[in-house]
Amino acid sequence: MAYDEDLANRVRELLAPEHAISEMQMFGGLAFLLHGNMSVAVSSQGGLLVRVGPQESAAAAERPHASVMQMGNRQMTGWIRVAPEGVRTKRELSVWVRRGVGFARTLPPKGGGAGRAGELRKHRRVRQLTRAAASRASSAAIDGEGGIRTRDGV
Repeated sequence: MAYDEDLANRVRELLAPEHAISEMQMFGGLAFLLHGNMSVAVSSQGGLLVRVGPQESAAAAERPHASVMQMGNRQMTGWIRVAPEGVRTKRELSVWVRRGVGFARTLPPKGGGAGRAGELRKHRRVRQLTRAAASRASSAAIDGEGGIRTRDGV
């Protein structure tokens, strides 16, 4: 399931006055980052994911339509999943967005430039190139004259 575009636009509207906000598609949803730190995300499962910090998880999860986020069998302390019913109005959504951005402000900014996501993409590309080179090398053979020839004769 793709994320809710309408909800994403409503979050964008609330975050418009903020500086240093970026968006990144993650796990089928859309994350909103402040200085490279995720604050809230529009979930591919519906609703909103909100970063509140480990100390606030229990209290935040007591609010209507909210629960501690689960990934598989693991509870993600510090993250709250808010069901779509909990972010229907601008006021409800605003409370959660402010809370997520408020927590993200307490974190140090992540690297400059492309940030961690750019570093991960670069690392993935290097791994892909390395694998491709290793694959070509393993398919090569030394011919009788000491030269290298690939299996397809080139």
